[in-house]
Amino acid sequence: MNICVWHRSLLILILIKYVKCADKPTEQPPVSSESDSDEDDNFDVIVKGVQELLEDDDDKTAGESLVSDNVIQHGLGPLMGQGYTPPTYTPQPRQPYPQPVQQYVPGPTQHQQLPRAIHYEQIRVPRPPIFGNRVPIYQPRPPINILRPILAPPPILPSSGPKSQPGILGPAPGPLKHPTQILSDYNELLDKLREIELSLEITKDKDLELIKLFKNDGEGNLVEMSGKDYCIRFRNAHKIKILFRSELEKVVFKDDTIYTHLPGKPYCTEMTYNKNNSVFVFNRKGGFLYAESRENQWRIKFRNFPEFVQIYAQDHENRQFQLTEGHYYLDLTSKGSYKFSFIPGVKCTKIVINGSVVWKKTYAEFYPIIVTVTKRLNENIHQTKHRRHR
Repeated sequence: MNICVWHRSLLILILIKYVKCADKPTEQPPVSSESDSDEDDNFDVIVKGVQELLEDDDDKTAGESLVSDNVIQHGLGPLMGQGYTPPTYTPQPRQPYPQPVQQYVPGPTQHQQLPRAIHYEQIRVPRPPIFGNRVPIYQPRPPINILRPILAPPPILPSSGPKSQPGILGPAPGPLKHPTQILSDYNELLDKLREIELSLEITKDKDLELIKLFKNDGEGNLVEMSGKDYCIRFRNAHKIKILFRSELEKVVFKDDTIYTHLPGKPYCTEMTYNKNNSVFVFNRKGGFLYAESRENQWRIKFRNFPEFVQIYAQDHENRQFQLTEGHYYLDLTSKGSYKFSFIPGVKCTKIVINGSVVWKKTYAEFYPIIVTVTKRLNENIHQTKHRRHR
């Protein structure tokens, strides 16, 4: 019974809703007050019919199907009492962008007011900046086929000369030799090299055939030096310079003893022999030994290093400084003069002897490479050679 009452109440509400919609369309608003009175009369008639229908249905049992003539007359169709099927809802397709909605203006006797549609503005939110280095994404590209031009081979021109048979590494530079002939040529070359070596040894022996050098064998006996005890540092047509590797004890020239080492004295490290006037110069610590023959007798004189001679040069900042043994080579000539040979790159600008400036470079002069100071210690300075730059 409760189910029937609930169904009837729901039916009444549905009838009221549909009747109002059928009698008064929403698209056309009421024009006058007469239309309002007609609507009220229609509403009263429908309510009375529904009440009569409810009174007639009280005598019937629950679960039976009820069909009302009034309901069929108004176009609602039959209702089943055993169950209720809710109306199906068909969703309206949404529009992508909001469209303007025409607002309905109700009359003075409007009972229901529709809510206004709310329009929302679309606001674009900026994306936050992305910091850091973006790593490029490698996208493989299709290979590109490059068509290379096909070059035709150069034409082969007929050669006018005789054709030679090509070898492994190309055409032979000349006629091919037999292996036995190659071996004979090689042996001839070796013989020539041996002859050259023998000639050098003979020349060396000729230079030293008149000179005999002696050393101590460790037991107090004098023995003649071999090629391992000395080396020839310089040699030309006028003189020969020998550098000693062993300690020199005695020098004999043409069966005459010209030098003998004295106990307690430093050993000689270098010897120079002048062929033209037969003069020997020995270098040792602290000075030179000058040996010459006068009246068939050898005389030796000791000459100290010329400390009274000061030589100056100029650096890249135009500052003068005194030269030392590392800037030049000091020798004693066959005449007994001091010879200064400057190392390449040293620029001599001034020479002082016994405190007096004997030479100073001018702009028009070249830098000397060799300076010789005579025995008289005067201003007789021989600039035998000059540099080619100023």
